Amino acid sequence: MPGVIRARRFAVIEGQPKYLTVYEFERPDVPKSEAWNQVRDRNPWTHRIRPFMELDAGSPAVFKRIYPDPLP
Repeated sequence: MPGVIRARRFAVIEGQPKYLTVYEFERPDVPKSEAWNQVRDRNPWTHRIRPFMELDAGSPAVFKRIYPDPLP
């Protein structure tokens, strides 16, 4: 998917939420793009898991890398 550098999934050892997915984007507007929505909505897993998803306060959020220095 254009604009996506990588995605990483984590599972909690203790506590909640049970899973966390972190996406790295070239630009902060990628998750708001039509291309992102089309790819996301095409995935059958998205449709199966969406009813069980619960976003914490402040999620989803876009963050800027500050250390080490961001890539040019």
